[in-house]
Amino acid sequence: MKNLLKIIFLLIIDFILIWIWFYFEDPDPSISIALIIIIPIIIIINLLIAGILWVLKKKSISRYFIINSFVSSIIAYFLWSLAIDRHQDRIYETYSFYINNKKYQINIYKPDNTFSINEFLNPGSSWSYQDGIVERGNEKIILRTDSTEYVIINDTIIGFTKEKIKLKKE
Repeated sequence: MKNLLKIIFLLIIDFILIWIWFYFEDPDPSISIALIIIIPIIIIINLLIAGILWVLKKKSISRYFIINSFVSSIIAYFLWSLAIDRHQDRIYETYSFYINNKKYQINIYKPDNTFSINEFLNPGSSWSYQDGIVERGNEKIILRTDSTEYVIINDTIIGFTKEKIKLKKE
């Protein structure tokens, strides 16, 4: 039981340290290749600590860090994925809907309040349908181009067709 508590304590510390690191890193999906470097760094740090403890005659604690080197790398992998999702949610907002067997996707880029609507004719093929600016206010999102205006209220788009269209938030 004592051993289990030590392992859980190490895992909690790992989780907190890795989460803080990735929170401030705020990874973009384009740097996911960094995991090739991050995972070995985490393993090496834990093995170095285990080696130092082994030399200092703390062999029982050293074993925990050897086990922890592999478990913490798994934790890092999952936290990296969550950090990328958090980054994407902070930057983008995406909705989709279907009309006449065509998929339309609305991508809102939050930092500069712009949007694009893409039309997907077949799986794997798409083209830009419209681009414009975004205005927000009172629980609605207004999408404006030079000649059109769409309003999103409660995951429903108004103005794209004569009827209201229910959106799927992605």
